Amino acid sequence: EYEDREDPEKCYLNYINKIYKSIDFSKCFLIIKMHPNDTVEPNIYKNQLKYFGIDEKEVLIIEPNNTTNVYDYVNISDLIISRSSTIMEESLLLKKKIIAFDLFEDGPSKYYDHLKEYPSYRTVIGNNVDLAKEIEMNFVNDSFNEDDYSKIVEDFTYKLDNGSSQRILNVFKHLSEKK
Repeated sequence: EYEDREDPEKCYLNYINKIYKSIDFSKCFLIIKMHPNDTVEPNIYKNQLKYFGIDEKEVLIIEPNNTTNVYDYVNISDLIISRSSTIMEESLLLKKKIIAFDLFEDGPSKYYDHLKEYPSYRTVIGNNVDLAKEIEMNFVNDSFNEDDYSKIVEDFTYKLDNGSSQRILNVFKHLSEKK
């Protein structure tokens, strides 16, 4: 996840730890969908649970070899936290609240800035940010607005207009101009 950083393992541990410290386990049950490239042994997520004294009954860790459809888990979730994944866009279509959380401003969550216009999406950046407050204040006690959902559907379903090849080409042009 942080291969572009000087100490990628330490950065990823900091990322996981920040999330673990920000969850109120008396109010929340955490589901972690491991990345397909994550190692099962050692399992960094389980090891950090032990480090923080978090009961494994309060967390479900879905390992890479699990064949259960990720959308089954999204459907039962109230909030999705991700650093960078198309699941954020897909979750908006499923009426879920999203926090794009990263430790660094220049991390991959910056590529999802187009989602900032939707009130059910938040970007939270930094190791010193109060992620727990963001979770509690903006999402746990907030319902999904139907007017916002109508806009999300309208904005996202335009992609069924047979123009996807041109949009992909535009993205590649934009990326090549940055280099």
